[in-house]
Amino acid sequence: MRIAHCRLDGLTGHEAGRRLLAELYRQETGRDLPKILTTDRGKPYFPDGELHFSISHSKGHVFCALSHSPIGIDAEEADRPISSALAEKILSPGEYAQWQRA
Repeated sequence: MRIAHCRLDGLTGHEAGRRLLAELYRQETGRDLPKILTTDRGKPYFPDGELHFSISHSKGHVFCALSHSPIGIDAEEADRPISSALAEKILSPGEYAQWQRA
């Protein structure tokens, strides 16, 4: 698995995310980034299914993960208020318990 992050520095989250993905893909395979398709629900993926990726950005940063297994990454600003109901919905039981302790 490879993970990278950078500041947006004037780029959109999409632009910066694709640049990070291209860099990670090149490091992993030695090849240029292939065509990216999207599922009917909008999730982007590589058609050959060899590698999986996830990109997320916040107000000032972008994060990208590349893996041989399905992967997900989510970035939030530390000061963003999150309701208990939303946290319980999106976190696993263990993550939710950790979030409550924090």
